[in-house]
Order: sequence, then C-alpha cells, then structure tokens
Amino acid sequence: MDPLNPFPMDLTASIQPITSCYAVVELKINPTFTFEWNSQCLGIHVVVENPEAAEGQRLVYRQASLLNNNYIGEPNIFTFAMPMLLPRPSNYIIQVRVDSFNFFSGVLTLPVDHLTFPGDEIQPVELMKLESLLPINSLIDAPYEDLYKKQFKYFNPIQIKVFPVIYHSDDNVFVAAPPGSGKTVCAELAILRNHKHKKGTIVYIAPVQALAHKRYVDWEEKFRGLDLNVAELTGDIETDVELLQTRHLIISIPPVWDALSRQWKQVPVVQQVSLFIVDDLHFMGLSKEGHILESILVRMNHVASQMENKFRMVAFSASLANGKDMGEWIGASSRGLFNFSRHVPLELSIKPVKLFGTHIYNSTQRFKERVKSTFLIITQNANNGDTTLVYAPTEDHLFFTVMELNRLLENKPLVYVQPESLKTAINEISDSTLKRSLSCGISYLHEDMNPKDQDIVSDLYKAGLIRVCILNSSMCWRVSMVAHQVVVMGTGYDDYDGPNLPLVDIFQMSGQAGRYSVDSVGKFTIMCHPGEESYYRLFLEQSCPVESRLHQSLLDILNAETVCGNIANMQDAMNYLAQTFMCQRLEKNPSYYHCHIEVGSYLELLIERSFNELITDGVVLHHGGLKLSPSDLGRIASDTYLSCKTIVVFSRMLTQESDVWRLLEILCSAYEYKALLPNRRVLIDDKKIKDLFSDQIFAENANFNDPHVRANALLQTYFSRIKALSSNLIEDRKEVVLLLDKLLVGLIEVASKRGWVSLMKRATNIRAMTVHAIWHNDDSFLQLPYFTRKMVTKCRENNILSFSDLCNSETQYICELLRLRTFQWLEITRLIKGNQLPLNYSVKVDGIIVGGKRTVDVELSTKRSGDEIFISSPFYPGKKREKWWVFVEDAQNQLLTYRLVSPWAYKGDLAITLRFTVPVQPETTWYNITFISDSMKGITKRRVFHVKGYDIE
Repeated sequence: MDPLNPFPMDLTASIQPITSCYAVVELKINPTFTFEWNSQCLGIHVVVENPEAAEGQRLVYRQASLLNNNYIGEPNIFTFAMPMLLPRPSNYIIQVRVDSFNFFSGVLTLPVDHLTFPGDEIQPVELMKLESLLPINSLIDAPYEDLYKKQFKYFNPIQIKVFPVIYHSDDNVFVAAPPGSGKTVCAELAILRNHKHKKGTIVYIAPVQALAHKRYVDWEEKFRGLDLNVAELTGDIETDVELLQTRHLIISIPPVWDALSRQWKQVPVVQQVSLFIVDDLHFMGLSKEGHILESILVRMNHVASQMENKFRMVAFSASLANGKDMGEWIGASSRGLFNFSRHVPLELSIKPVKLFGTHIYNSTQRFKERVKSTFLIITQNANNGDTTLVYAPTEDHLFFTVMELNRLLENKPLVYVQPESLKTAINEISDSTLKRSLSCGISYLHEDMNPKDQDIVSDLYKAGLIRVCILNSSMCWRVSMVAHQVVVMGTGYDDYDGPNLPLVDIFQMSGQAGRYSVDSVGKFTIMCHPGEESYYRLFLEQSCPVESRLHQSLLDILNAETVCGNIANMQDAMNYLAQTFMCQRLEKNPSYYHCHIEVGSYLELLIERSFNELITDGVVLHHGGLKLSPSDLGRIASDTYLSCKTIVVFSRMLTQESDVWRLLEILCSAYEYKALLPNRRVLIDDKKIKDLFSDQIFAENANFNDPHVRANALLQTYFSRIKALSSNLIEDRKEVVLLLDKLLVGLIEVASKRGWVSLMKRATNIRAMTVHAIWHNDDSFLQLPYFTRKMVTKCRENNILSFSDLCNSETQYICELLRLRTFQWLEITRLIKGNQLPLNYSVKVDGIIVGGKRTVDVELSTKRSGDEIFISSPFYPGKKREKWWVFVEDAQNQLLTYRLVSPWAYKGDLAITLRFTVPVQPETTWYNITFISDSMKGITKRRVFHVKGYDIE
C-alpha cells in the first residue's frame, strides 16, 4: 500500500456538448486498491477545476458520492452536466478525493479544445393570450362533438393554435409541448380528419407499453360509436398481421412496430398507412431505445417513397430547444411546426441529499431524511388545500415511505372530508395496509396492486377525497393524475449507486405538476445526489436540444435494413444515414457524436467500421465490390428482434450436446441482459442472491455483479419458485423471464441451421419450463394447479404416472387420495384437456420431379372454437398464447422443417403448410412428425406418415 495514496483510482472520461454553455461528462472511476475497509461505503468527492482561471476561481464543479465496498475493481460511472463558460480553457482537471483525506486518489486531464459547441437553439415560445375561445362545435360534425361533450366545452389554448392545420389540412405536423398540455386531443383531431375522409390505416406509436394500453382502452371505448375499430399490437407477428388487416386504428410501441415493419414487403398494409402518429418523440434522444423510434420513421418514409404512397406524419414531443430541427426532419410544414413552453409555469426545487456524515451514513437513515422532507411538503400542501403526488424510486422505497408517513401521521391524520364519506370507500379496499394508510389521509399506487384497489384510489384522488398519493417511479406512465406539487424522492433506483431513473420518466413526472386552470404555478421537487443539481436544471429548467442515439446501435440497425432489402451496398447505407435525425444534427453539434472530421467522411467511416464488424462476425456477407447481403445469422437476428451480438454468441457457444444447464448459461450470455440488468447495487440484494445460490450450479468464483450472472441467478430463483426476494429483484426477474422466451426462439433458429433437432427440442422444453416455473427434471404434475411435491409422490405410489392416468381416474378416488375439492379437480382436468393437441394434419406429395427431388406439403389445420386461448399460470409474469412446435424429420431423425404454430391466432380456421423436398426413392419412405406443447412440459405427440415410392426410368 502506498502510504501517500492508500486509495488509488484510475479515471477515464468522455465529454459531449449539449448546449453552447453546458456539456455532459461521463466519468469512470475504477478503484485499483485491493484491501477492504471497515464500513460498507467510502465517501468520495469529484472535483473539476479550470487550471487557467485565477486562484480562488478555478472550481467548476463538485459532486459527492459513495463507493460500495463490494464493487472495488469495477468501474463506477458518474454522469454530470458541467458548465462550460467562456473563455474556455484547453483542458479541465478532474480530481477524486476520498472524504476526510486531503490528498487526491485520482487525477485526470480532460482536453476540450478539440470540441465544437453548438450555437444557441431557439427556445419554445410562450403561448400568447387568446382573444377568443374555440368551442367543440367547431368540429362541424355532431358525432365528433359528442366525443368531447362530457370532457369540456372549449379546446385549450394549445389545441386552438394547432386546430386549423391538424384538422383542416393534410400537412405533416409537429407539436412540442410539456406533458399534460392536451396533446392527446390533438392526436384525436388528426384521427378524426382521417376518418372523415375515409382514408387508410392509422398507426399510433406510444413510447411505452403502459401508455399504449391506456390509449387502447380509452380509444376503443371512445371511437366505438364512429365504427372506428381499434387494436393494440401484441408483438406476435402472425396475430399482428391479422389485426392490421381488420382494424382501422393500430396502437403499438416502437419495438413491436419496428419488428413488424421490417417485413413491409410481405405485409401490404404497412405499405398503405395513411396517418402515422408518434407520441413523445423526445424519447428519441432521452431513452436508451430512442434509436428504434428514429429508425422506424426513416423506414416509413422509405416505404412510402418506394410505393409512391404519400402518408401523413403527426408527431408530439416535450418542449425542445431544437424543436424546429425535429419538426423539419419529420417533414412538418412551416405552419405545422409548433414548439410551446408550459401553460402552467414550473417552480423547480432541487434538494441535494447529504450522503455521508456521522448521523446519516446509513442508507436507511438517509432515506428517512427524505421521508421527513416529504412529510413537511405534504402537510404544508394539505394545510393549503393543495394536492401532492410523491414518486418513490421502487416498490421497496414506496412501502418504506408509506409506513414512515403513517407513523408520522398517526396522531394527526390528513382527513379532508366527513369521516363517514371516506369510510365507505375504505371498506371496499382489500389491502389492509392501504386501508390504514387511507385512514391517515395517504394513498398509494404500484403495479402489483389489486386492480379494484387501484381504481378506488384513483377515483378517491380525482374526486378530491384524498389529496396525497405515493407512487413508485414506473407508475408515472400508468396514471392520469396531476397535482399542485410533485415530489421525486430520489433520482436513482438505489440510494447512492447504480442506474438513475430514466430522464424521460422524470420529464413525465414534471408534466404532472400544475393543474390547468387551477394552479398559477406547478411545483416540482427533486431530491438528488449532491452535484446532480446542474444536470437536472439543464434538462428541466430550460428546454434543451435532443440528440440522436442512432450511432449507439448502428450494427443492429444496418443489419435490419440489409435483411429487409433497404440496404444492398455501401451507397444505400450512406443514403439511409442521410435521412436520419443524426445526420441533421451532425452539422450543428458534431462533437456530441465524437465527429472531428468532415461530416461526409465521418459517415463513410462509421459505415465502413460497422459493416467490417458485421462481416467479420458473419452477420452480413460481402460479395466483392460494394455488394452486401444478409447471412443466416443476420436474418435470425432481424427476424427474432435480437441483437446481432447475441446471435453471434449463440452461434459460437452452442454445441449439439449442450444440456439444459449449458443452454441456460448460453441464453444468459445474451447482450440484451447487459442492457436490461444494469447493476442495482444494494448490498442486501447481493447477499440474498449469494445465500440463495450457495448450493446451485455456477462457474467457480462467479461474479454476481455481472448482469449475465445475475440473470442466470434470477432464472434459478424462478425455476426453484423462490419468493424471498426484494421488490427490486422480483421486478428484474420478471424482465429476465419475459426476455427468455424471445432468446429461446433465436437460439432454436441458430440450432435449426445446423440441423440439431435434439438440441432444438431441449430448448423448447425450457420454454415450457418458464410458463410454470419448474426445472427440467421436475415432475410434470407440478405444472398443475394446487399440486405439491407430496401430491406428486402419492400419485407415483399409486401408479398414476401421466396426465392421461390422472384424467382417467375416478373423481371421488383422486379427490380423496390428494385431498382435493371437487372444483379444484375440475380446474386440473380442464387444464389438461385444454392442452390436448388441437392440430390436424394431412400430407400432399407433388408429382413434379426436379433434380431427383420432389416436394412434400404437410398441411396443418384446426377448427376455431371460440376466442384465442391464453395460458394461465400463477408464476409466468406475462400473457402467453397457446402454441405448438411442429417438427418434421426423416427416418434418420434429420430435420426437414419445423414451425411454431398458434392454432387460435387467426380470425378463421387455421391453415398452414409446411413444405420440404425429399429425394425420389423407389421404395416407400417413412417420416416422423412431432407436436410439442410450447406451454406444458411433457405433452408431446409423435406421428408417422409415409411417402409412396416412385421409380425414375
């Protein structure tokens, strides 16, 4: 140990200009010391100085933070906004100092003289006072007016400004305004114009699933009287194609529409879209999936140009400094480009939370301090008759906050109405904790809450019976609540370490501060780490420009466009990038994209590097010259909507002998898990995982901080049905399990290209395992409701070995044996019978012989019996359709063809043909067809068919 520096740290940093006077710095601190100190955390200070400034004026930025003892040897990432005032020096000095020590553990020189800063952007305009109001009868159509009679009599100022161009023209329109400004009604005006003129399909893109579903529920009821059929895309291509053909208004999220529109040549309805609406377009620059939004807009314009089908683009966004750039990029006319500031001014208060000190070094104690601050805000607003929404980072934080507030309010509850009036509503609540909380005047909402309880809380809040509601952060997209004041109790999922809340979520929360026509100002309070104030002021107090994220995911984008035929050579790739928002912004803010050469040369270099990597990995094929085409791996990545890197990993790691344990390890190596599971660095979670898996199978010295290892660990808790996890880990586990389904399809596709049918069947077994949370060597009976391991043992002891044995047993006998009630037994048998093979098949052989081979068609069919069937499981976190795997093999078990079939996904009866070619042989040849349930382990049907011999003279 160096006595002069016992805490050495390596520093690396990158800088990106955001405005003419602010830049965002990403600093990586990698502690290189090996010893552990006594406490859980080490307090540090990040200090940035201008070495060219006068003595005493050199400090530019300071941030306090903590390093966790568990994460020594790994990079800790800090992102902050730093003022770049003139005159700028040629470089800045970044220093990291350990708390209570006077020396610097790490020092870095950060050059900035090579940067080009953007000019001042045009800020959003203030909404001028209107001389007259616009009544709803301006729609000049009684059925349209009826849609709004119960909501309002007059359109709001933003809707009035937008009305002439959005309702009385077919111009492309861009409307930038804060959340809660009435942009949804503007979208409805565009829909009504399209409906009035009986044009083609309307597509509405919502940024997140919760908002898409909310919009579907609202519009499905609202537009029912107009005979305007509304559908929400499912993510299942076959089902979505049918919805496109039978519905007028399609609602989707960006990844689902991206996957579907990649097949635009095979799906004619995509070519015939007449109105394309994009909500929250600022996600393009502020969300990690923003590149998807940008790529689908470029693709839709490409499709329209190829098919000579002009469609209308209408986009909405938060207020942006570069709203003009974005509006012009989507093709908005000068009269169709609007960029408004807030109609209710925002009073922003940012409260740094002290991270270390003798009395609040403990994370629980620190959060208690936040609750105390929140309590003061709540009680002050309550005394003034105002409403408050409080966002806690996670469900764990939410329940901690509720318990602390209940304790503080125990002797003096916040009750605003007659006790009897509130008591009636409280009696209908099923959650005892919520009942107690409501009696204190506090309500709360989270995703796992009983839907009826959620509705009661929402109704109480909107009726003014309850004026305080605590929510976990992701609920911001699920509720339509506004308040006089919104409080964010922390900008990170954890107390001091790990990823921050998405900036788009905080934008959404800020939009809920300030009630239109009620408040003269909306109050928004953020509690954050010391030093983060400038970052949030930059994005919330002034409207900042949004930049592209396309360059961060260029490999997958270029591969997808190559697969769908939009890119066939390097020049096509250049033409593609020329249409992107990134290309438009490169001229104005090149240093953000690390572009320090001429823009055209930069784009050429970017394309060349990307395709070189794709070609080296075998994802794209290079045919000499400039010609490019997709490989099998590239097609699999695009068709399954997985990262190229993931498919390459699968291809390299898979072997024909890979067992279930190895398959799980390979699946958890997927690139998607790295993005899905950023380290949530809470010590108790790490300790729980290590304790839970001390006896499980892992590589020696497994690093539980690695997101791939954590994914594997969480899957093991799922298959073992372990419940003792924090809400953080439960939420992560849901995402891990849901992603596993898609990864398995990609893995099966890779195995199919090698003809490894036995491996493919092992992988289908894992898909069934995920539905009922069982291991591959668990008894199949554990998939049945009410079954325990003791009941399985009793069945085995009494020679009940299969589902058919179980169903053929007498009801009275089996109920007495297993101590089941009659209704439980009926539910069990209903599940078994519902999973009987619904598919019929017939075989047709083509008489035409080409090259000594002929074609065989296996025709699959079924009769639709009611609505589509969804699998019910108390464990699976999503909605899963009934599907069957169909494998056709020859007598030597060589794979000929296969398909994953959803029998009830079609409006009419199912009719699917599996086609393959076989050598013409003089003798009759036998083939095997295997049906495997995608949702129930142990349900497999094997059939044999033959093809008569044919002599060739």
